[in-house]
Amino acid sequence: MAKGLAGERLVDPILTQLSRDHVVTGLIGLEVFPMIRVNKEGGKIPVHSNEVYNLVDAKRAPRAGSNRVLPDEKGTIAFALEEYDLERPIDVREAGEAIENKKQRNAKKCKDQIMLQHERECAALAFDASNYDAANKKDAGGDISAAGFNFLQEVDAAKIVISKHTGFSPTIAVMTEEIFNKVRNRADVIDRIKYTQTGVITTDLLASLIGVKKIVIAAALGKASKAKNAAVDRLWDKTKIMFAYVDPTAQDSEDQNFGYTFGRKGYGIADQYPENGGKLQIVRYTDLWQVMGIDYKAAFLFTNG
Repeated sequence: MAKGLAGERLVDPILTQLSRDHVVTGLIGLEVFPMIRVNKEGGKIPVHSNEVYNLVDAKRAPRAGSNRVLPDEKGTIAFALEEYDLERPIDVREAGEAIENKKQRNAKKCKDQIMLQHERECAALAFDASNYDAANKKDAGGDISAAGFNFLQEVDAAKIVISKHTGFSPTIAVMTEEIFNKVRNRADVIDRIKYTQTGVITTDLLASLIGVKKIVIAAALGKASKAKNAAVDRLWDKTKIMFAYVDPTAQDSEDQNFGYTFGRKGYGIADQYPENGGKLQIVRYTDLWQVMGIDYKAAFLFTNG
């Protein structure tokens, strides 16, 4: 009796580990929306609460009872993970003795394209001005390199907006290389660093100058449509800069963060199965996730730069 394809599709632990270890060059989505793996595909999960800032009286007199603090009602957010799945065929005859290497390359390529879709979703959420309150965005007036736009002063003001909400300064600034070049060639920025030891404004130097831990350069490329001759361009808007508080070590949705990628535990897997009587080997990569902006007040967006 035929078992069907389900019985022949086996998760390959080697391909899975190689795929998980494989880092797609130039993608920064997980630096903005860190991955948290969850146990289910949908539902509600708790999010960060500001109860730590509540005014309490913790003094206790001798022989008095402990001061009990009732927790605030937890805020929650609904999520629904989507499955992302790609497969590539390998002709056994063409592959010859190198079939294992071909399997590994094809598993990585599947992951590359899935993570590129993740990057698109991250860019769309993070750089969408409609997600931000008026106090958390600023129009740069068409040219962030113009002398009439006081970049350093505006960045300082943006950092205060974020810290008044989160209690922390932003940790990252996200921009494309095009915007980075505009910023580092500004006269006021050059004036600030002209007495340093280096004559080149690097991302590390600019991060130190404007007071963030890291400048994240959004270098990812992709096509805007499925048309074969569609132009390749940046996935992240070349006219915007985002400052955000992101803790890459966060392990729980209740930890304060701008956003998260919620992924299903146990996924990020590669499997394979035969087709056409074994003449084709199909290699597949599957993951389940959802990108979510959790707290847009923990970020500030400069547009029209």
